[in-house]
Amino acid sequence: MGFHAVAPFLRGYAPTAVPPDACYGLGALVADAVALHQALDGYDAAEDLARVKESLRQPANLQAAISYYRDPASATAPGDAVPYAAEEHAASLRGSQPTLYLHGSADGNIAVELVGGAEPLLPASSRLTVVQGAGHFLHLEQPAEVNRHILAWVTG
Repeated sequence: MGFHAVAPFLRGYAPTAVPPDACYGLGALVADAVALHQALDGYDAAEDLARVKESLRQPANLQAAISYYRDPASATAPGDAVPYAAEEHAASLRGSQPTLYLHGSADGNIAVELVGGAEPLLPASSRLTVVQGAGHFLHLEQPAEVNRHILAWVTG
C-alpha cells in the first residue's frame, strides 16, 4: 500500500543494549521514542521473527524485558524522575494527534477490562478497537486483522 512500518525494540531487548541507567519507566520510553523518531530517515524495518526470539536469550536482556511487566514503581531506577521528568510530564498530557489504539481481547498482560475507559483519554477523533482472538502480541497473532484496521485508519 506504499506505507512504511517500524517495529522498534524496547530498551533492553536484544539486539539493543541494556540501558546503563536501568530505567524502564514511562519517561525513559518517551525519550527513546523521540530519539527513534529523529533517527528514522531511511530505516528499513524488515526484521526476522527468529531474531526477536533470539533477543531474549541473554539473561540481562530477558531481565530488561520482564521489567516492563512489573509494577511501574519497581521498574523505575532511583533518580529516573530526574532525567526523564519532562517526558513523564508530557506522557501524562492528552495529545493532539488522533490515535488508533488496538488491543487484543485475550491479552494476558493487560486485561481488556483495564482499557475500557481509555478511549475518552485519547486525543479527539481517536479510536480504540479490540481485536478479537488476539493476545498481547496481536500483530503476530492476528496480522491480517491488525493490518486491516491500520490500513483503514491511515487511508480513512
